[in-house]
Amino acid sequence: MDKINFLFENHTVDATVQRVSDHIIRIAFANIIPKESILLSGFNIINEHNGNNMSDDYYHKYNTLYLKIDEKTVMLSNNGSVYVSPEDTGTDDNLIIEPHIPTLAEAKQSKITELSSICNMSIITGIDLVIDDKTEHFSYTNEDQINIKELFDLVLQTNTPMYYHADGESCKLYTAEQIISLYTTAATNKMHHTTYLNQLKMYIETLEDTDTVNGITYGQELTGIYLNTYNDAIAQANLSLEALLEK
Repeated sequence: MDKINFLFENHTVDATVQRVSDHIIRIAFANIIPKESILLSGFNIINEHNGNNMSDDYYHKYNTLYLKIDEKTVMLSNNGSVYVSPEDTGTDDNLIIEPHIPTLAEAKQSKITELSSICNMSIITGIDLVIDDKTEHFSYTNEDQINIKELFDLVLQTNTPMYYHADGESCKLYTAEQIISLYTTAATNKMHHTTYLNQLKMYIETLEDTDTVNGITYGQELTGIYLNTYNDAIAQANLSLEALLEK
């Protein structure tokens, strides 16, 4: 479940956001739907550990109520469109405007966009490390990746402790081993997600019906050649890290 922050009143709630099409998303709230002035103000998906915005301004334009499904679930659009039931369409009683049914290609693109967003969030959310018997969390945004890699490179050259900080914490001195563990764990986590997404996308491209495409979820198990390729890639990445550390 995501933590989303609406622009109006800085209102934060727990909800699951799912992309339905290029212009429509579905939001299932953990509790009741916020009042309309909040719901239709646009929102960000935020990192629950440090409050950072993980979605840029992508969801700011989802400010139209497309359809209320139940007391906890709505669909929003980013182009002003609203759901129109067949009974309310046109002036001809015999005219029925069917809702748009995505083509197979559209369903694949929509699903890949959805999975790519989840993958990116899974990477930048970061990792937990146990440091001196205490669990600390480290985000892995683009800026964090640069900072942690620079620390890692310095440690490899000097083998000395370095200052850094966990999310929400002050800077403190970490041992060379802890810095190395931080970088390798975060980098391996990124490799896992990017490789997994790549193979899941390859699998999606082979599918031949939209129902199967729409049923794909991030985290489902890879099988066959896709699992083999994933395992080979992760094994090679681990070998490369080990070779780097041995130097």
